[in-house]
Amino acid sequence: MWRVGEIRNILWTASDDREVAKIDIYYRVGYGTPWRVIARDLPNTGSYSWRIPEDIHFSSEHGYVWCWIRVLAFDRNNNIGEDTNDNEFVIRPAETGVTPVQVRVISPNGGEFWRIGNSVHIRWIITGLWARVDISLSRDGGRTWELIGRRTSGNYYSWRVSGLPSTNCLIKASEERL
Repeated sequence: MWRVGEIRNILWTASDDREVAKIDIYYRVGYGTPWRVIARDLPNTGSYSWRIPEDIHFSSEHGYVWCWIRVLAFDRNNNIGEDTNDNEFVIRPAETGVTPVQVRVISPNGGEFWRIGNSVHIRWIITGLWARVDISLSRDGGRTWELIGRRTSGNYYSWRVSGLPSTNCLIKASEERL
C-alpha cells in the first residue's frame, strides 16, 4: 500500500543492442483511465524516486484507488520497449503525522575515479515526505562540505566534475523535510 505524499522508488531494467537513450514513466489510477506523466527523458539509471501526487481523486465509496506504473524505454532510433507492473497496487490518502525521512547515497559508493570535466550521475534512495535533496561534496574526507546541487524530485543528480582534484572525496545527500 502506497500513500499520497510518500516517496516510492520505481525500479526497472532496460537494455538495447546499442543504447537506451531515454526513459519515460507514467501512472494511471483506476481501470481505463488515461496514463499520466511521472517523468520524461530520464537517463536509464534503473530507478526513479516518485512523490505520489496529491491530486489523486478518491471516491467517497472507497478510501483508496488502484494504480499501475508503465515504463517506456527509447533507443537512439526511437524504437520503444515498454512494460507495466504485473499487478495493480493500492494508493491511499496521506496519513496525518510525520513520516520519517531516510536518504542513502547508492552511487558513488567508493573506489570511483572521476575526471574533471566529465559528467557523472549521483544516485540515492529516499523514503518519507521531503521537499528537497541537497547534494554536497567533501574533498577533505568529510571535514568541510560544498553544495554542488539540489533536486526537488527524482533520485539522481547529474554533475559535471569540477574544482580541485582530490583522493579524499565524499558525496553526501541530505533532505529538507516537508
